[in-house]
Amino acid sequence: MRRIGPGLAALAVAATAVAAPVHAADMTPAPGYYPPQAYRPALYDWTGFYFGGHVGAGFLYDTVTQTTTTALLIAGTATNVHAVDVLGGGCASGNRIRLPQRAAA
Repeated sequence: MRRIGPGLAALAVAATAVAAPVHAADMTPAPGYYPPQAYRPALYDWTGFYFGGHVGAGFLYDTVTQTTTTALLIAGTATNVHAVDVLGGGCASGNRIRLPQRAAA
């Protein structure tokens, strides 16, 4: 048991020596060190007219096979399912005007 102590101590020293230390260069600078960004007006302010529409549809073509016998169908009966459904469409339109900042309350 006495031999484990010095070996364990040597392992701890070696692990400490190999571990990567943290330097001040690894840290990010505080926010106050960045120079202020120059003001640049927006290239586009979303002012304008818009118009759009939407419609949806669904199609189903499938064959369903009955696996159990019921009062109306016997097992093994194949039923073809054909369905077409169109959802109602719609439209949307409007406009957006951006006022100058001096006019906003």
